Amino acid sequence: MAVPSYATDLNDIYTDGGSWTTLAGRVTDPDTDDYIQGSSCWSHDPFSAGIEGGVVNSAETITAGHAVFVWTKADISPALATHAAGGVQVLIGNAPTALKCFYVRGSDDLIYGGWKCIPVDPTKTPSTNIGSPSSVTDYFGVRWNIPSTGPTKGYPLKIDAIRHGSKLEVTAGEIANPASWATTSAYDAVSTRMWGICQPTDAGAALQGYIYWGTATTAIYSRDTNKTIVINDTEWTDTDFTQIIFANAGNDVVWDNVGLLALGTNNRGIIDVTVNPTTNTITWTNSVFQDIDITNLLASCVFDGSKWLSCNEVTAGGASLLNCKILTPTVAADSHGLLWNVASDPDGKLDGMEFSKGTNAHHAISFADTIPSTITLRNMVFTGFNATPASNDSALYFADTAGTITVNLVGCTGTVTAKSAGATIVTVIDPVTLELEISDIDTQVTISGVTVLVEVANGNNFPYQDPISMTGTGTTVTVVHSGHGLATNDYVVTRGAENDDDYNGVHQITVSGVNTYLFTSDETIGSSPATGTLTATFAPIFGYTDPDGLISDTRTWVSNQLITGKARKATVPPYYKQQPITGEIDNTKGLTITLQLISDE
Repeated sequence: MAVPSYATDLNDIYTDGGSWTTLAGRVTDPDTDDYIQGSSCWSHDPFSAGIEGGVVNSAETITAGHAVFVWTKADISPALATHAAGGVQVLIGNAPTALKCFYVRGSDDLIYGGWKCIPVDPTKTPSTNIGSPSSVTDYFGVRWNIPSTGPTKGYPLKIDAIRHGSKLEVTAGEIANPASWATTSAYDAVSTRMWGICQPTDAGAALQGYIYWGTATTAIYSRDTNKTIVINDTEWTDTDFTQIIFANAGNDVVWDNVGLLALGTNNRGIIDVTVNPTTNTITWTNSVFQDIDITNLLASCVFDGSKWLSCNEVTAGGASLLNCKILTPTVAADSHGLLWNVASDPDGKLDGMEFSKGTNAHHAISFADTIPSTITLRNMVFTGFNATPASNDSALYFADTAGTITVNLVGCTGTVTAKSAGATIVTVIDPVTLELEISDIDTQVTISGVTVLVEVANGNNFPYQDPISMTGTGTTVTVVHSGHGLATNDYVVTRGAENDDDYNGVHQITVSGVNTYLFTSDETIGSSPATGTLTATFAPIFGYTDPDGLISDTRTWVSNQLITGKARKATVPPYYKQQPITGEIDNTKGLTITLQLISDE
């Protein structure tokens, strides 16, 4: 790449000279003593108890969504009317007698005077009108309202560059000369330009309008740190007028502690990395975004350690948000602070995040309907969310309409419930893993396809030899099991049926009530109800080892749990003899068992 390059779509309406019409009073044109752009400005004399100003004639077509940027100055701000009363008014219209008047400043918010660049979209409904203006934009200017005694010396009321457009583009940059907020705002502020889109401040920059870091055709190399970028309150523009856009797949941006602060509520500022929805390497860490609008990210983004305070939603796109905070977001009811909209488990991407609820009843995180059936959330903090599941302000929301989603909550604190569009949500708090690895005792090669059954060996956590009753119709068995505490798809081992052995065995259940569940028998039940001393025991594992000889279960155990079981391969060669399984699951660490089988051939 080369040194940074800068471009804008702003079109000049007035810079120096021009054909002006004075709206009362006397003027100095050109004023070559006190200007901000070029070599002169338009100045108005002091006055009292009146509304005076001027407009310049230049026929322009303003693109939809764009704004007219007007540089103006009032060195006598205490004498002005308030903002609400139109102390400073931007004028746009089709004739000097047909103008829209937009109230933009006043004595209450132009306290220190000085030059201000104010963007106004002429399609917005104005504060008031002079005459009957049309939609034609041929005249542009400013007038000032001094309701009482005004100044008596000099020419304190001024207008300088007027342009229309919306954006600034920053491209290129290199290791020796990276693009940054300082280089960009300094380029904007050269007197021959004074675009007013990205203005330098002591803390960083003030932004109003679009800024593109990289374009569709040219990437950016940028490095920056320790800056605060304020989003100016542009009350007369669209609500999405200010955006920070990363538009090239080859971008290389690393910013640290570069914060954003929105100064108003109409145009709060947007971060968008998705304009080019491919790899867009943006690392923007340890930064505070306050009161801004939405943030749209991609999987190639790293925003670790950053905070969104009273902002609208963050769409993660798979980005790394480790140890980030989304606090008191300003989203609508039943919406979310964070949207995880990719088909992957967020484990390792969202670890350590903190969420708090804003004014409306919203979720902390929403998951798109592409989410895997099992996900893990680690070390998160949830504050202020509803303890009642299926609420608009349950901490989690899932867009899936069917199926079961298991959410492993590891080291999370606060109230965590879930709402879904129809799917069953199972939350597992601080789960640990029971894993068995099975191999050949002679060759040490792992064995796939081994049948493994693991049961609890006491009642510390789940049912152990609990008394039950069973009835059967066809192949459907109904089990009455008081306070079983089991979940659909769990396994139980039923024993003791003497009149029909099809009741006995390992069964995957469907929960039908707090005291009942169902399972399907291998054969049609021949006698109902089951007779004998009937019991049920929970089995955390029942199945076959995978190609790596592994089988596992992950869940929460309130206390340590003794287990028993067996492993055998007897249906498909090579065959292996049955071996017993014993051990104790540590409820904070889990348990890994290495089991070796003896050949049975």
